[in-house]
Order: sequence, then structure tokens, then C-alpha cells
Amino acid sequence: MKCRVCKESAVIDIRRHNANFCQDHFLRYCRQQVEKAIHGFDMLKPGDRALVAVSGGKDSLAVWDLLLELGYEADGLYVGLGIGQYSDNSADYTRAFAETRGLNLIEVDLRGDHGYDVPTAAAVTKRVPCSACGLSKRHLFDKATLASWDSDDTTNDRISSPSGAIPGCCAVVFITARRECA
Repeated sequence: MKCRVCKESAVIDIRRHNANFCQDHFLRYCRQQVEKAIHGFDMLKPGDRALVAVSGGKDSLAVWDLLLELGYEADGLYVGLGIGQYSDNSADYTRAFAETRGLNLIEVDLRGDHGYDVPTAAAVTKRVPCSACGLSKRHLFDKATLASWDSDDTTNDRISSPSGAIPGCCAVVFITARRECA
């Protein structure tokens, strides 16, 4: 398998684009796709700040990294879901990512900050864990967005997080993936 650009050995095959890339050209391709989406959908302007909802997985951390590489100011928002070792590992990955790069990470712990976790919410509501997870995250992401848009309002509870919202933040970036988490 050869890289579509340089003909060196490829490390990834992107079937839907009928393309193979070496590491360098794959990273360049990803950057170009992110830039194309940002400009094509008028998502961010130069100098804008973004709040990236991060899970600790490769997709959300890669988007956070790409936004920074493209020159945007981007902070992270991590929601601890209380799903045992899964949540503990995700939080560790997210913290390590932010710490090694000197980035601002807002953490919200469902159990500690709001008195419930995803397994408990699923049991109480008699819904599947993915439903409780999705509703909880959407509510907190929406709250973070409103707090960020309304950064002049000092009475805002800033998503019940000690570190609060990001003043002057103009966009919240969500990366969602369907996966088994509980």
C-alpha cells in the first residue's frame, strides 16, 4: 500500500476516499479537512476561542490538537460520567493531554458536582446508559455554551465547575462517536 501523495509506504487506508497516506500526508490531510470544514461552514474566525468537548478518546483530542495547531485558542471541557474504570481512564488521558501542552481543561464530575452518574441515571430512568449519558452531556455542553456566550454575567454558575466557563469563548466543538461505554 503506497501513499497517494509521495508513493512511500502508507500507514492508513481511507476507503471512502479511495486513498492511502503515509503518516505525514495523513496528518496534512486531516488538517486540510478541518480547515475546509471550519471555512466552509463558517464555524470559526481567526482569533476566535473555542471550547472543545473532550472525552479522552483519540477523536476529540485530535480535534483539540488540530484547532490549536491551526492557530485557534481552544480550551477543553471534560465530563466525568462515573462509568467505573472507563471514566477514570478517560479522565487520566484528558488530563495528561492538557497538562503536557499547558492547556486549560474544565472538568465536570457528574457524581461529585450533580449527585448522580450515568449508571445510576440509567437505572432510575429505566433507560439505556447511552440515553442517560447523551442527555447529561448535552445539557452540560449547552450550559457551558450559554455560560461562555454570556461571559459578562458574573452571577452565572459556570456549569457548577470550580474553574468555570471560558470568558469570550465563541464556539463549543462537539465530537461524538457511537461506542459501547457501559
